Amino acid sequence: MRLSLFLAAVLLAACSGSSTSSLSLSARSATAGGQPPATATAIVLTRVRIALEKIELRSRDGDRRAEIALGPVVIDLSGGDLDGKLHRVFDSTVPAGTYDKIEFEIHPLERATTDAAADDLLKQRASAIIEGTVGGEKFAFATAIEAEQEFEGRFVVTDKSSNVTFDVDTSKWFVKDGALLDPRDAANRPAIEDNLRHSINAFQDDDGLGHENHDDDDDHGDDRDGGDDHGDGGNSGPGGGGDGGDDGSGHH
Repeated sequence: MRLSLFLAAVLLAACSGSSTSSLSLSARSATAGGQPPATATAIVLTRVRIALEKIELRSRDGDRRAEIALGPVVIDLSGGDLDGKLHRVFDSTVPAGTYDKIEFEIHPLERATTDAAADDLLKQRASAIIEGTVGGEKFAFATAIEAEQEFEGRFVVTDKSSNVTFDVDTSKWFVKDGALLDPRDAANRPAIEDNLRHSINAFQDDDGLGHENHDDDDDHGDDRDGGDDHGDGGNSGPGGGGDGGDDGSGHH
């Protein structure tokens, strides 16, 4: 099974002081072609936490900028949220206009927030904690990777609801050259962290269904620039152990 997490930024033009942009997070499971069937060593996700910051829309020349969130923003999915239910993160205000790119950073949590989901990230100075099971045995994979992400396209914010989706393909996290990467094996850490950095895509998605718009007046393309990655995770978290929880699913 392929599990994709969708961070949906619903952008409403700031025509009045009460206008806001609703930033929501949802997840859905879908079968990925070519994926091997679940086996006794299958990885099942039960909880995913990712710390983001400096999320903004920009024009190509940098003259027009719309800050969605300075951050930190903690994405926390578990249980039903991993089966396709909508998960709201926060509300913001975004000026109307046409933007050429969206930028954000994956970054270790370094200061306390009011979000209880951030506690473990802060304690471990981690940017992501992934929990689940391998062949029924619980694991917790924590990492302090840093990555600046930039996606070029055509992002239009009007007086009607617009939507930008961040597609995080978790099916790529624990696989290399068709072979399973066991998160409990420290030797697999560099490959898993590299997969995490390259598992995100972003596109305009006005209907909020997780698919890129293909309207005639929407020339959004697939250009992307992963930006500069920093660090290799080092001793940034455990490769095994931890409590993976008891619900949710996402086979790899």
